[in-house]
Order: sequence, then structure tokens, then C-alpha cells
Amino acid sequence: MPLPVLANPVVLEPTSLFAFVVVAFWALVVEAGIVALLMTFQGLNPLRIFVAYGVTNIGVFIFVFMPLLDEEWASIPFLEILVVILDCLAIKLLTRFGTLQTDNYKGVSWLRCFIISCVGNTVSYFIGNIASHKPWEH
Repeated sequence: MPLPVLANPVVLEPTSLFAFVVVAFWALVVEAGIVALLMTFQGLNPLRIFVAYGVTNIGVFIFVFMPLLDEEWASIPFLEILVVILDCLAIKLLTRFGTLQTDNYKGVSWLRCFIISCVGNTVSYFIGNIASHKPWEH
């Protein structure tokens, strides 16, 4: 039997993959909810911003965070900072769409977008960290 087969410490099981998906989904939903709530005070439609930001955040998670997670040079703190910056940019861009704004829209500064991104990502990180304890690793 080849030694590399014996040395593989990660075993991906369907139950641990399911647990990971559930934890990741709820962490993203809570993050989108927090961002939507905070953006409501700036005059954005809460349901529309929740859906738009949620879809954008899922895209960042699937297409940026997860692929870079396997890279040797990409540490978790670096990836979290990258996600905060990308989410900040996404929030700022989403606020520009008139369909997401209400009549009470006040505008959103870059600093406010960054703070909201930090709050949402911090809560999401702690939900994922506390709830999962990396269930995909066995």
C-alpha cells in the first residue's frame, strides 16, 4: 500500500459535509441579515438588500474564500481581511442601485460600508467557528 494513502489526515464524509453546508449557510444568512438591518437605517429596502447582499456574499464565499482556502500562502486572517474588503466593495456598489433604495435613502460612506462589513463578517466568522469546529476534518 502506498504511504501517501496512509498519510492523508482529512476524511471527507457525507455527514461532515452536510454539517459544513448547514453551518456555512446559516452563517451567511445571519451576516446578510445584519447587513440588511444596518443598511435599513440608511434608507435601503431591507428585503431587497438582504437578497442582493446574500447572493453576492455566497458568491464571494464560493468563488474567492473556498478556492483560496487550499492555498499554502493564504492564511485565515488574510482571507478574512480579503472577504471584508470585497464585502465592503459589494455593499458600496449595491447601495448605488435605485431598486434597492427607498425614498429615505441617505447615502452610504465608504467608512460606513467598511464598518458594516466588519460587523457582518465578525458575526459570521464566530457563528461558523463556534458551530462547526471544522466538522469536515476528521
